[in-house]
Amino acid sequence: MILLEAGPDLRADLPEEIRDGWHMTRAFDWGYVSEPKEFGDVQKLRRVKALGGTSSIVRFALRGSPSDFDEWEALGNAGWGFEAVLPYLRRLEADLEFGDQPWHGASGPIPVTRYPEVERTEVHAAALEALDAVGFPAVEDHNRPGAAGAGPMPMSTRDGVRVTTASAHLPYGHTPPNLTIRPDSQVADVILEGRRAAGIRLLGGAIIPARRVVLSAGTYGSPAILMRSGIGPAEHLRAVGVEVRVDLPGVGANLADHPSVEIDAEYRGSIRTAPLLHTVATFHSSAAPANGPPDLMLWISEPVSNTDGPPIFE
Repeated sequence: MILLEAGPDLRADLPEEIRDGWHMTRAFDWGYVSEPKEFGDVQKLRRVKALGGTSSIVRFALRGSPSDFDEWEALGNAGWGFEAVLPYLRRLEADLEFGDQPWHGASGPIPVTRYPEVERTEVHAAALEALDAVGFPAVEDHNRPGAAGAGPMPMSTRDGVRVTTASAHLPYGHTPPNLTIRPDSQVADVILEGRRAAGIRLLGGAIIPARRVVLSAGTYGSPAILMRSGIGPAEHLRAVGVEVRVDLPGVGANLADHPSVEIDAEYRGSIRTAPLLHTVATFHSSAAPANGPPDLMLWISEPVSNTDGPPIFE
């Protein structure tokens, strides 16, 4: 097997700018931006260009709502209902607090944990008390089916360090003997023989024959590779000068992302010398009927120091 990675292999030493996640240079960032919005605003779409991909900066280990999975199955996607997917979710994780519960796993490659009560700041404690007073009860496990309330965020971390798909499945120094990892190898397109994938072409023209090709290039990368290979909506492919090999209208369609609004305020309380940026409280709410899935998250983050004035709380 060959694993192709467009960026570098950083398993031995993940750079601080990736650990931080918010100030990456183009050396490790794909540089995607959104289309201009109504008022001309353009958003950065952070995607990591390195082995492990964007899991290198994503720390939350939140599952989708069971009703979302069930809706996908009802739309015709057999095998995507929550009960059908749950065994795979359990197999993936090692939940350090709730691994003995029937909806969790205890021996998977991805550790899931929550910071203990003692590590909350006074702001977190006050927020949880206020939320409880207005009807959002305390929730210990946000991944419990039906959970909606306020509590600590489940995170894929070990000893305070984010666990990536690379560090979990391919720890440094333990690459399986039947696997070759090729970093700095960006894929141009999939080579097709008829309707069958027969290999990969890299940028620069190098060709790698293959009996089977698996694309795992992310939300933006996988559709782009497919369309460069001639697989996608025929009208769009012709418009950009790509020969149509397979007319597949769904490729690149139905992208759904979640908007966010950040509110910063001066904070006069104490802060940690080394802030636990992953310590968060969150709650879910919904404008939908009572039986609808949650659709709102309030993320109460750690106060951060501000060299030009008082600490800032988000």
